[in-house]
Amino acid sequence: MIKYAVINKNSRVEFTNQQEAISYQKSNGGTIEQFEEAEQPPVVIIPEKVPLWCLRTVLRSLGLLQTVKDTIAAMPESNLKIAAEEGLEYSNTVLRNSPTTLFIQSVLQLTDAQVDEIFINADKVEA
Repeated sequence: MIKYAVINKNSRVEFTNQQEAISYQKSNGGTIEQFEEAEQPPVVIIPEKVPLWCLRTVLRSLGLLQTVKDTIAAMPESNLKIAAEEGLEYSNTVLRNSPTTLFIQSVLQLTDAQVDEIFINADKVEA
């Protein structure tokens, strides 16, 4: 995007319209500088938690839900396995950085970016 700045000794005022910059310069003095400002990509917020049913919907659409279930079932008996089994069936929400999420990520060999994308998509699911 092309922008214009009117520069004085102690100030710099930016405009998106050249005529506004010229008008400001006539009233306040200074010089006009034209510059191009790169458009900023939208900020993507990674949800810290998502509803379980939304996460399951995304995992199922990716063909990963059964793999996750099988992976948990194959785990040796432990508190992590119990938490994973119960959480996958009865939890209200799933935390992005929970031990269960991180364990499943490592077993499925997903990158942080892939898990973030799953959580972003889960956050968009509507009933």
